[in-house]
Amino acid sequence: MTAAVATSLQEAAIQSQMSTLPLRQDDPVTLVLMIKVLLITAILLAITYVCLRWYMRRQSQRQHTTDRPELQCTSALRLSSRTKIYLVRSSSSELLITESSTETSVTILSGVLPAPLSGAPSQN
Repeated sequence: MTAAVATSLQEAAIQSQMSTLPLRQDDPVTLVLMIKVLLITAILLAITYVCLRWYMRRQSQRQHTTDRPELQCTSALRLSSRTKIYLVRSSSSELLITESSTETSVTILSGVLPAPLSGAPSQN
């Protein structure tokens, strides 16, 4: 019984020593240190933002130099919950695009676009 009391007293002494250990005082976290860390983080984020904007601007200039055909979806029709038909007009022809859950097909309707009727409103 005395051995059990001795070990419990030793454990209590160890716990009391652990709870009263002093904290490190050689490099405390101060308000100045936190401000420096936040400023460095803000500067790094600003540099990253500027670099990403420059890269995006450079890529957009490259895209404008390539000639892409303009496509305009003039009408869309849903035949069923899984089938849609789109009438697409390009600069040189009209396309009928049929989209279903299993396949997509493209049909060229005309090589030359018909002239719009004089009474029809223009689509600008």
